[in-house]
Amino acid sequence: MKKILINITCVFFYIILEGLALSFFLSDTALTRAKELESAGEINAAEKMYQTAIFIDPSSAEPYAKKAEFLLRKNIPQEDQRSYFDPINDLCAKAIKLNPRHAEYRYIFGEVKLDMLERDLLTPQNAVKQIFDPFSKSIERDKYNFKLNYLIGHSMLTIWKHLSKEERDFALSRLRYVMKRRPDYGRYVYPEIIYYTGDSSLCVNVTPENFRCYNTLYYFIQDKDLWQLRGEVASKRQTLLAKEDPEKSRQIIEDKESMVERFKERGKENTDISDRISRNGWCGEDTDERYTFTNGDMCWNGTIDAAISMPRGKAVIMISAKGTPADGTFPYMIVELDGQEIGESYVKNTEWQDYAFEVETSGGIKVLSVTFTNDKTNKKKNEDRNLFIGEARVLDKE
Repeated sequence: MKKILINITCVFFYIILEGLALSFFLSDTALTRAKELESAGEINAAEKMYQTAIFIDPSSAEPYAKKAEFLLRKNIPQEDQRSYFDPINDLCAKAIKLNPRHAEYRYIFGEVKLDMLERDLLTPQNAVKQIFDPFSKSIERDKYNFKLNYLIGHSMLTIWKHLSKEERDFALSRLRYVMKRRPDYGRYVYPEIIYYTGDSSLCVNVTPENFRCYNTLYYFIQDKDLWQLRGEVASKRQTLLAKEDPEKSRQIIEDKESMVERFKERGKENTDISDRISRNGWCGEDTDERYTFTNGDMCWNGTIDAAISMPRGKAVIMISAKGTPADGTFPYMIVELDGQEIGESYVKNTEWQDYAFEVETSGGIKVLSVTFTNDKTNKKKNEDRNLFIGEARVLDKE
């Protein structure tokens, strides 16, 4: 008799397991079909199929969450929007209750509240906590989920002005994780930060301290004319390269030093080298080595050099410069002495203006270099961004 009971129990549990497996299979099939109908534009049929998936397997969290996502994607009617969101909130709550450890369901719940805020159905004071709580709990449950980190970071940027410092730090930390995993995502993350926050310096905050990430940021700065960030980023980039690839860093330094020495060798016979450089004393070429610069006129990206006599100790180098803008941005120059950067600046004047750079040297003949970095032409507006370098002179630092 005992053996019969055991066999009946086993059969009973087998039937239950088979039923659960069948329910899961049928529910998953219904969800797949619902997605196909939605893609085909058959919205009403798709909504019925999402509901069918719930009916088939009401103990599974996924059909509730998928229907909630569907309703968010659907064209929400303008009239009585608040009541439209009630069932979406209920679906999310049900999914979380059935599977409280699933990170994505909490993310969806946060997106629902975000959508309600954007439609003025919630006040910022009430909405931010309702958005932040599920987002933060979502990351707690799956902190290494790349997709979730990016989506949550992006969503929080869209409400940046409403966030507290703690919430802002959380948003930036999500994007920093994204950049650590995928530095190439800078092409998405950096523009979004600038667009939603208006603060380009935050791009530095989300950049992990490794050369690859800082290299991505450096080229983004170049591409978007964010040269005000260049000094800090260039210095950090150089430090990271020296740490991670000392041989390559050493080679770059040696190449620059060799260039400086070759320039000095060529100028040894020049007895006119003094503490002043005239306009016609500059020479150089564009980055692609196609054009030669004369009289300090730089119409393409490139570098000009000249020898100058420096006193021992502290001094100030004054460089006269002017520029023409394009698309509202003036030319940017980077100044080096014997291959070492001594300063940089936008040249925001169409008339000659002096720019001062403080230095401390061992004295003697040095090579002063000016690099033009952000050449641009807008033919429709008849604008051409150019840099013009005039006289340079050395002043004693008082």
